[in-house]
Amino acid sequence: MRRRLFSAGVLAMTSAHACTQEPASPVGSWLLDGLGGAPVAHGVASTLEIAPDGTVSGTGGCNRYRGRAEIGQGNIAFSPLAATRMACPGPAMEQEQCLFAALAAARRFRVDGAALLLLGEDGALVARFSRSL
Repeated sequence: MRRRLFSAGVLAMTSAHACTQEPASPVGSWLLDGLGGAPVAHGVASTLEIAPDGTVSGTGGCNRYRGRAEIGQGNIAFSPLAATRMACPGPAMEQEQCLFAALAAARRFRVDGAALLLLGEDGALVARFSRSL
């Protein structure tokens, strides 16, 4: 009898943990795949690096940027970003401006395999990244 009670208790604890499990972490290196539903500009690489302490950095496609992210239980909020101010060809500048706007609009995240999805307040996709090695 005692063995059955112990097994049931372990099962109950395991089930409760699975239901309250935190989402996968967005910490790591990411390469921009798309903004909203649109693909990235051909030949323009935008990156996002999220450190365990919440520091963020990367390249928008033209300029380097830095900032912070507050991350918790599927929520994410990026601080205003500081960026260099070089001028680049139109597609790179446009993608960079859209990326910065997407990061500012992000309120939630989801890690889906090797993809990081940033979602806005309404749950709409604002940016999609793939894990960078």
